[in-house]
Amino acid sequence: MTADDICQAVTDRMMEVLERGVVPWRTPWTLAGAPRSMSAGHVYRGVNTWLLSLASREHGWRGPWFGTYGQVRERCGQVRKGEKSTLATFWKSIQREDRDPVTGAACSTAT
Repeated sequence: MTADDICQAVTDRMMEVLERGVVPWRTPWTLAGAPRSMSAGHVYRGVNTWLLSLASREHGWRGPWFGTYGQVRERCGQVRKGEKSTLATFWKSIQREDRDPVTGAACSTAT
């Protein structure tokens, strides 16, 4: 998926729930607490909090843990037959060093 595809998928999801009358930013996220990464244990941030909490509410999932199929298997778990994945995004800032074309000096930019 490209970045544009992900942005469109998040927008589509937001519109879907708004059209059903759900105002997700006014809804308690989840009874189980904030969604957490199965691999690292960290709490998801940003739009992932909303996406994963909304999926939990819609599917009746009680636990806060999310992981890949492989991560579940590594922990001797089993994904139920017929279960489908849910959208989560991945992002990180990277430092890139560019050179000024005139002076040749290095200049760092964050992307």
